[in-house]
Amino acid sequence: MRKYIPTSGVNPCPVCGDTRRRCRHLSNNPDIVLCMTATDANGAPPGWQFLKLTRDGLWGIVRRNFGEIDDASRSRWAEYWRNLRIERLRTEKARHAASLTEGERDKQIRDILGQLPLYSHHHEDLERRGLNSQLIKKGKFKSVSQWQKLDREVSYRLAGVSLGGRSLITPKSGYLCPIWNPFGQMIAWQLRVDNPADDAPKYLWASSRTKKRPNGATAHLQNGELPLTFCTPVVQDEHAPKENTPDFSLSYIGLAEGFLKPWIIAQLRNQITIGAASGNFAGSPETFKQYLTAASLELSGTQNLLLWADAGAVANKNVMRQYRRTYELATRWGYTLRVAWWGQLDKSCLDGDEYTGPFEILTWAQFESLSRNPLSFWDNVTRSLNKVKRLLHPRRGFTRSVKRKVQRSAPPTILVYTPDDLPTKEQYKKMGCPKIIYLGDERVSIWQEAVKKGWQHILDKSAPGLGKSHTAGSMSAAEFGVRQLWYLACDHRNPTTLTVETNFVDLVPRHNG
Repeated sequence: MRKYIPTSGVNPCPVCGDTRRRCRHLSNNPDIVLCMTATDANGAPPGWQFLKLTRDGLWGIVRRNFGEIDDASRSRWAEYWRNLRIERLRTEKARHAASLTEGERDKQIRDILGQLPLYSHHHEDLERRGLNSQLIKKGKFKSVSQWQKLDREVSYRLAGVSLGGRSLITPKSGYLCPIWNPFGQMIAWQLRVDNPADDAPKYLWASSRTKKRPNGATAHLQNGELPLTFCTPVVQDEHAPKENTPDFSLSYIGLAEGFLKPWIIAQLRNQITIGAASGNFAGSPETFKQYLTAASLELSGTQNLLLWADAGAVANKNVMRQYRRTYELATRWGYTLRVAWWGQLDKSCLDGDEYTGPFEILTWAQFESLSRNPLSFWDNVTRSLNKVKRLLHPRRGFTRSVKRKVQRSAPPTILVYTPDDLPTKEQYKKMGCPKIIYLGDERVSIWQEAVKKGWQHILDKSAPGLGKSHTAGSMSAAEFGVRQLWYLACDHRNPTTLTVETNFVDLVPRHNG
């Protein structure tokens, strides 16, 4: 099995010098490189030999040639590629600068959306996500079929429009999710695909770039960055949860992944919410800074950001990498990033646009500590072993895996804790043993209530770093109605929690364990 390592700032492509993770080389053979630039025999520099293209045509397979190469040839080749990259960057920048302005895009998109319906099953899907008919209408969501035809011609310079201007480049059916700027203008869209395959994306960018139109319009803004969305709540009195208003919506600027989720969160939480594809806010730094400034001015100068982290994000190193880049960028600009947390450790939990209950607000340090949860290591080991099992065959050894449609199990029932309303053992079993979620300041009351109602064993699975040890160390036996409390720990001679060290006495072990 081959493992390719992507290029990076510390690991540039030895063929073209790329550092943007576009090229690859074999971990066990650095003399074989997959290069996106050297895609023919003329593209290989001195000292390298072009072999062939990969099956998908994206990379050229290049092998190191160990013949003697003089320094003059190397210098000429390096100068050639440096000038070529500068010229390509200049051409790309000029093409984006010549694209439609945001005002022109808004006019064309409104013309397109005025020609499209919203099918009933798409309306029902948006209702299932928590939006009523008024919010759905305000969101300008519209349905499209494959290669959608238009009644009136629109500008072919708009991303997602065919060359004739009378149809849309929509390779699949679905509904359009508009992308907004702070002025309420629609500057692009993404297509929410109907019934996407397991390994296919759910959302597709509007784009006119095809094999026949390699220079077709894309969703990029005139500054060359991909757009972000700026979602403002349009109804603030009926749909915002009572627990999190009124000062909550004025204290924080929301950040969420994608373009549909931010719109839903903005309406249901009554909060200005900025969205980015795959949570890649740092990929559009100029636009991100402009949107944060606009939101801050609208909210009386607040510098607080609230990230609505997706379920399972803490277990995904790629997602955490994007979040970390966002944190570093926002902090550099003087903003404070915090994270909304309702226990969304894995994908069985609800995302921010689906969950409407109470939540905690974690600091960045608390949130990042969740990704270093030691239990996640064993989860990763288990997933890796399961992958190996699927590849192994009892007779034929390693075989190509066959993609099967996996029925996703229903998420477990969730019970949000209300003081004095914790179920007894019998009630808990009848409810199907739901997952109980509580807020950080309710930890003492839920423990005490559980003991009072006859629970003898309590497993608190809230992630490390949220204060369980601190709370346990600060409690007394009288609060539980018992004679004595014991705190068992492997590091009992050197406790790391101040309350435990202060309120408990270390006992000498009387056995050899």
